[in-house]
Amino acid sequence: MEPSNVIYIIDSDDSIGKFLAALLAVYKMEVRAFSDVESFLLAISTVDLEQGCLLVEEQPSGLLLLRQLREQGHRLPIILLTNEAPAISRRRAQQSGATEVLQKPLINAFLMQRLTTLLPSQTLASQDTQGAVKLRDGTSIAIRMMSPADAELEQAFVRGLSNKSKRLRFFSPIKELSPQMLARFIHPSYPETYAPIATISDGAQECIIAVARYAKVETSECAEFAVVVADEWQGRGIANMLMRGLTMAAAIAGIECLEGLVLKENKGMLGLTASLGFSLLPAPGDASIVRAVKQLRQPLTGVE
Repeated sequence: MEPSNVIYIIDSDDSIGKFLAALLAVYKMEVRAFSDVESFLLAISTVDLEQGCLLVEEQPSGLLLLRQLREQGHRLPIILLTNEAPAISRRRAQQSGATEVLQKPLINAFLMQRLTTLLPSQTLASQDTQGAVKLRDGTSIAIRMMSPADAELEQAFVRGLSNKSKRLRFFSPIKELSPQMLARFIHPSYPETYAPIATISDGAQECIIAVARYAKVETSECAEFAVVVADEWQGRGIANMLMRGLTMAAAIAGIECLEGLVLKENKGMLGLTASLGFSLLPAPGDASIVRAVKQLRQPLTGVE
């Protein structure tokens, strides 16, 4: 990927900027961190903000900056970082033109955990890089990136899905992944592909309970996404978490839009994607399928 994107981050916690700079340098992406909006505006001319992505801490000056950038017609994705639950901040974010909202603790889970793999000697890594998060009911799970070592875990996860869940994810009740599919899934290569997974530990045994993925389409600047959660873990907010992580990672990677095909009967996924700002469109030639599409580099409609 060409190093055309600059990742701007405005946050009073400078460790976030250091983490992202260390990680994204591996992918030839530049990170420029600022402690507040004022220092950002002193250093950056907003007329140059046509490429890249902006991550900004939720605060009055940050929300005002978002609104100003959107009113000026800037198309870059803007991720609002919050200490609150995303649902609390979503309306404020939409009104200000943010692309996505993400809780700060989840940054580690979705991106920074990669530091321990890519940069074994990296001293910036915090004790939380393994991505431990709590669900709405208080249950602790881990979110990390898929790796080639997960072949058996991934195959066991797919085999354990109900026929209905397999059909909703793969459009057919497959028994297991083919060798070709498995090899593709366990070798994500960010920024072109990205695959966060949710896991739990049963004693010494780790189990995958949810998988998300995007893969860039070769003929466009968009990426196709998919997410599936183990039957017994559905309805607990895991898919919501993974979809927010996909959106953030895709925006940082310079992806123009995310698009996924969803069966009409998959009411849960249709409701989730709609709540996250995806447009639900008919799929050409198949009335049983809906296209869920989210533009990442275009101002949201209805920005005041």
